[in-house]
This record gives sequence, structure tokens and C-alpha cells, in this order.
Amino acid sequence: MIKYRKSNLLIGGSIMSTVVSCSLIIRDDFNNVLLLKKKVKRGQIEEWSLLNQKKRSKEEHEKTIHRGVKDVLKSIVFELEPINEYSINEDESVMVYLGTLKEKVTLDKNYKEAKWININDIDNFEINNLDKKILKDYFERR
Repeated sequence: MIKYRKSNLLIGGSIMSTVVSCSLIIRDDFNNVLLLKKKVKRGQIEEWSLLNQKKRSKEEHEKTIHRGVKDVLKSIVFELEPINEYSINEDESVMVYLGTLKEKVTLDKNYKEAKWININDIDNFEINNLDKKILKDYFERR
């Protein structure tokens, strides 16, 4: 089960965990968000996800996001703002940011497809569980 986090304290507890990756919700002017589909090997399930980037040791969260956008989308993210932190397990968590793009994206060779979706489309896509939780929380607040 995914626990909802604010800052470094779990709601209902005081266990601190390490941020191991950062996720980015990329939105457009119509409140749609960008989902990405990675290329997979034969026999694996194709899943849609947000832009996720593993954090390097002692790297700032914003720098991790900018590196991910540059590597995966060959673009630059604007209006970057932190949204929340989600716990993966007792020791690790993911920091989620919100941002916008001002130019067309060019996908990295490891990605198959990118698609803009809105709140009504969430259940029509195979999205991994953590990203689905993040998106539902995001759309509830908008």
C-alpha cells in the first residue's frame, strides 16, 4: 500500500525515508498530463508512466527533473514546482513535481510513445500503481 506523505513526515507517523527518484507531472494549458510508454522486451507488459528519473547521490531534486526531461524528452521544463512526496516502502520515497513544456518533445529511443490524457482517460490506460495514485491525487486538487 502506498502511504501519502507531506514533507519528510508520514501522516500518522514520524518515519523519515530517502528520496530515491523524482517524478514529473507535465501539464498543458488544458489541464492534460503527458504519459510515456517505454519500449519493453517480448513477454513484458507495456505500461504507461509519468516521467521518472532516478536521483543521483546528493543531487538536488530539481536538477534530477531537468536531467530527466533533457534525456527523455529532449526539451526543457518550465514552471517547476514540488507537489508531494510518496512513499515506495519504509526506506524509500519519490518526490513529485509539476511542470510545463513550451516546445515540441522528441522522445528518447528507449520510449515508444507519448500521449496527453485528462482525468477521464486515467482508467483507459495501463498505468503503474504509484503513478495512477499520483495522477488521481493531482486531478482531485485541480
